Amino acid sequence: MGLFGRPELSVVIPCYNAERYIDACLSSVCGQALSAVQILCVDDGSTDGTAEALLRWQKRDGRIRVIRQENRGVSAARNAGLRLARGTFVYFLDSDDEIADRETLAECCRQMRENRTDVLVGAARTVYESDELARRYPEFAHRYEIALDYPGVMTGLQAIGALRTNREWTVPPATKVLRRSYLKQNRLAFPEGIIHEDGLFTFRAFYLAERVQVTRRALYLRRIREDSIMTGRVTHRNTLGYLTNLIEGLRLMEKYRGSKPISPVTGSSVSAAAHMAAESYAQLDADERSALKRAMTEEQRFYFAAFVRREAKLLEEKYGRG
Repeated sequence: MGLFGRPELSVVIPCYNAERYIDACLSSVCGQALSAVQILCVDDGSTDGTAEALLRWQKRDGRIRVIRQENRGVSAARNAGLRLARGTFVYFLDSDDEIADRETLAECCRQMRENRTDVLVGAARTVYESDELARRYPEFAHRYEIALDYPGVMTGLQAIGALRTNREWTVPPATKVLRRSYLKQNRLAFPEGIIHEDGLFTFRAFYLAERVQVTRRALYLRRIREDSIMTGRVTHRNTLGYLTNLIEGLRLMEKYRGSKPISPVTGSSVSAAAHMAAESYAQLDADERSALKRAMTEEQRFYFAAFVRREAKLLEEKYGRG
């Protein structure tokens, strides 16, 4: 363990109906060269054999703790794990993914200690579950790679600008390792009740950070599979998630505009949320659009009209909705 028995790293793994993947996931975590690891597996109301598999792993490795809760979504599961985390650093891994190699976590923690980093961001390697998925979603093949070198330590705003300029900005939490004291100090947690929550969490984590470093190292293997948020049917929940990211991103920038002025490149993280809201809305059928209208608050309707509706109208022909 780390200093005074404290783990150096807490790995938080939200689990929902992950029976097919959890053995490979936990094998990759438990087999890390870094032994001072707290492993928090949050079973988010699984209905398959996930709970039983997690209990078997808990008996096998004393570093694993299983937390069970009613199904509340991935954000609530991550937040439950974060509240119990005791490591100097925190890493969020999804239960259908795996750590890239045995040295990954030890190397990340070493770099963060030496550079006194708040956030370390790395790459990922894409793994398709089938050849058919590779044909349908070729855009994921290299999306999470980092090909360029970056300065040793930057502010979060500098890192956003550099990564976006080079088209290497990604939002998955598993491409980041975060200092737990930094998360606690800034009350950073995952927004609950929406999807695409990663975008907002990541933007907040970078925006407020003073010390960020970027590594070309792949931190994990990202699995592209059927029926995930990335490959599933687009619904009004997609649009609502992106719209929430837009509103909260604007609110954050307004709050800190005096101390953290941003460039147009940095602000593109927020405008990207507006574009994705428009892109998803353009794909909705009449029933889903009605569901969105019912779900939106007055504030959300205002921002939808101001930032999303016009672009969505232009995109409708692309999706045969015009």
